[in-house]
Amino acid sequence: MIPPRTAVGQLRTDLRWIGSRPAATPLHIQLDEAGLTTPTGGARDGRGGHRRGDGHLHGALDAWAFPGSEERPRPESTPRNLLGFKDGTRNIKAQQTDLMNDYVWVGKEADQPWMRNGSYLVARRIPMFIENWDRDYLGDQQNVIGRAKASGAPLTGGTEFTDPKFTAKDDQGHLVIPANAHVRLASHEENGGTRLLRRGYSYTDGIDPVRGTLLGGLFFIAFMKDPRQFITLQQKLGTNDALNEYIQHTGSALFAVPPGISRGQHWGDALFS
Repeated sequence: MIPPRTAVGQLRTDLRWIGSRPAATPLHIQLDEAGLTTPTGGARDGRGGHRRGDGHLHGALDAWAFPGSEERPRPESTPRNLLGFKDGTRNIKAQQTDLMNDYVWVGKEADQPWMRNGSYLVARRIPMFIENWDRDYLGDQQNVIGRAKASGAPLTGGTEFTDPKFTAKDDQGHLVIPANAHVRLASHEENGGTRLLRRGYSYTDGIDPVRGTLLGGLFFIAFMKDPRQFITLQQKLGTNDALNEYIQHTGSALFAVPPGISRGQHWGDALFS
């Protein structure tokens, strides 16, 4: 069952962007033309997290971690978003069938039989205030996210895929990963085990003609077995996330995605039979 609309914070719908799509011009060219590139590169070196390398969303589903996708070519490294940080390190993988069944696929508990073995999709358009972000010190950026920018490792040490130690404190007794760090508030450890199968696709829409700043951000999509999983996470993120200073949710949508079909079936058969 799709729950009633619930306030989840940080959403200011911008009707100008209904039907918009990522710009075709590569990110680094737009930034160069506007004089917005920086000597240190990072989020501004043309590798701003666009999957498939061209900034478009076409073919995006090829990269989804659904059963069978493990046989397709996988990225050599975790993509980076326009803030320069790795995005998707702790995502569910197709091989984790128990997690897929627990958090992604709708099961027999569904009150709508036509949705069993399907999923729900949440999509959000999230512009980023990249110029403000770039003015911050590296240490401040890392505290906002909760990870090292270069390696993607949690601030508590290790490598990118090392589990964060959320209870760890420094010599002064302060949490090493701040209480309002994005990686903490989005973690399953801080949300009763709740997980999503999510993807972030960076987009750019050129340069703001008034402010001269980059119009770009993240197109977020996630699959889950119950929309309340997203509500649980976003209520916490929308209220306490340190990243909210640099982002704004301007568009949101929820879709019911029926299961796949077998030979001889038609899309939506279970719904109309």
